[in-house]
Amino acid sequence: MDYKLIQKLGVKSLTDMEKFESYNNSTGMTTIITNELWASFITGKTWREHGIISKNRPESELLFKVEKLNRFWWWRKFQGIRHKIYGWIPFLSSGNRKYTRQDLKSRTMFEQVHSSKAIDVRSYNVGYNYDLMTPLEFDLSLAVEELDRLTNWKKQELFDSMGKDHDLVMAHFHKPDHIHHWFWEVGKMDKVEETYHEMDEMAAEIKEKAEKEGFDTVLFVSDHGLPDVENGGHNENAFYSCNKELFGDKTPHITDFHDKILELTGSETSDIDV
Repeated sequence: MDYKLIQKLGVKSLTDMEKFESYNNSTGMTTIITNELWASFITGKTWREHGIISKNRPESELLFKVEKLNRFWWWRKFQGIRHKIYGWIPFLSSGNRKYTRQDLKSRTMFEQVHSSKAIDVRSYNVGYNYDLMTPLEFDLSLAVEELDRLTNWKKQELFDSMGKDHDLVMAHFHKPDHIHHWFWEVGKMDKVEETYHEMDEMAAEIKEKAEKEGFDTVLFVSDHGLPDVENGGHNENAFYSCNKELFGDKTPHITDFHDKILELTGSETSDIDV
């Protein structure tokens, strides 16, 4: 969700929490991409250390090394041509897969917090294997229907997990980003506004449930803002919203959340829901 668009649309459950601010999501890449950003969030490291770069991981080791050039805008510019060339070369056309914890070169907060639960966290444990984004495996109406099903599944998983003995629960909801790409990019703002208010209502439900279950800290984080149609990736309008002060007057970097979460869960009386 986009920090500026949230304010424009009057999304109150997120903006009315103790802290609603933007943060620094720059990681030395020329584009802002979900998998690389969440890997930075859960490890406290940048791509140079955690090893996650671009959207998917090529099965070919050679191609994986070549595609690390994806951090440069001039390399991304020829992405379509590159992929056609790869398709012509048998040992390069082995396909891509989603990043998981086996690809991370750094420890995550989930290994460091004694009792934790990760639900469909990008670059860690993706909850489904097909790609709704590009290319679509369904027509748009069916894609939206499937996205709603997945969102409801993750919400139920989150609520069930909050009722168990966990110090840290983190769930990733990709719905707003899909809606941005499918509707905002073609000027259909009604669906975008509807989705923002839907997610805001869910945030209120999550906060209520978390506090009822005894979690001290409830944190909502967006990894980026709207799509950057011209350059690929997304804009820098990320936000975080929390029911308590976390960083004072400091503008945090995406890698700062890792240590802060470890600090919060280090106390016997402190739990956190993300």
